[in-house]
Parts: sequence; C-alpha cells; structure tokens
Amino acid sequence: MTRAFVLGRRRKGRKIRQVVREVARLLRAAGWKVDTKVVIKKSDLGRRAARAVKADCDLVVAVGGDGAVIEVATALAETNVALGIVPTGTGNLLASNLKIPHRPDAAVRVLVAGQRRRIDLGRVTVDGEDHAFAVACGVGFDAKVMDATGTGQKLRWGKPAYRANALGQTGTTPPFHHVIT
Repeated sequence: MTRAFVLGRRRKGRKIRQVVREVARLLRAAGWKVDTKVVIKKSDLGRRAARAVKADCDLVVAVGGDGAVIEVATALAETNVALGIVPTGTGNLLASNLKIPHRPDAAVRVLVAGQRRRIDLGRVTVDGEDHAFAVACGVGFDAKVMDATGTGQKLRWGKPAYRANALGQTGTTPPFHHVIT
C-alpha cells in the first residue's frame, strides 16, 4: 500500500484546506494510506516534509504554488521519497513544465498513475543565505518584479499581475555585479 502525506500552507483567498482534503479523499479511494497537514508558515512545509521522509512515506504531495512546491521539494531532495504536485498557485510554473494538470482531480490521477521522473534542483546563495530553485533563478529586474507582486494582486489579476509589475519596475534596476559558479 502506498503511503502518502498531503501537505499545504494556508493562504488568504485560496481554498488550500479543501483541496488537501479532496486530494486525501481521492488517494484513499485509490487504496492509499494518507495523512494530511495544513500549516501556517512557509518554513513549516519543509519541516513537515522532512518528518514525512523519516516516517517512511512513499510520497509527499505539495498542494500549493511554486513557492510551496519548492519548499517541499528541497526537503525531499536526495531521498527516495517522491514529490507529488497539486498546483493551486498563480503561476504553477513547475507543474506546467511537468505537464501536471491544474485541476486537483486530474493531478491526483497523475499521482495514482505513478510514473516517476527525476527533476533537478538548483541552489543559489544570496547575501549568505541559500535558496533552492526548480524552474528559474531570477536576479535583478526579475527578482524585483517577483518581490513587487503581492498576494492580493495575484488573487485579483492572476498571471497578469506579474506583467503589470514588470512594467512598473522598468528602469528601476541599475546594473550590478553577479558571480555565477
């Protein structure tokens, strides 16, 4: 029997708790043993995923957007525990790149089908702090656009919120020195 841990982070304006429950229900219906948790802080996602690894789960399902997914993926890196993704964010770039459907029931069908793929994670150090990434690593202008795009904007406008902030940030980032190793 496959043992899964379904994990999400409560977000204003998003129905994460309901999606976590629905995913768990669908996985149980497929004969899986499932535990769930909805956390409040982003850092708790990684801690809970690491606990799931120690508890011998076969799969940790991240319910959320790219930020939640990367937190969980980082905790699972270099383990034998698989990452499942049920996208509920604005961009969902990693899920899109992996052709994971955006509807929870369809994403669960992908999980149940069980075809594993390896993905690469990158690491970057900024101001002495390490960060992981799976899709892209943006600095300068890109980072300013991402920082400027708030949750309220994403909930109201979706992906166009990023484009609006890109226009607003035009000309605000002076050239600076990068070291890429």
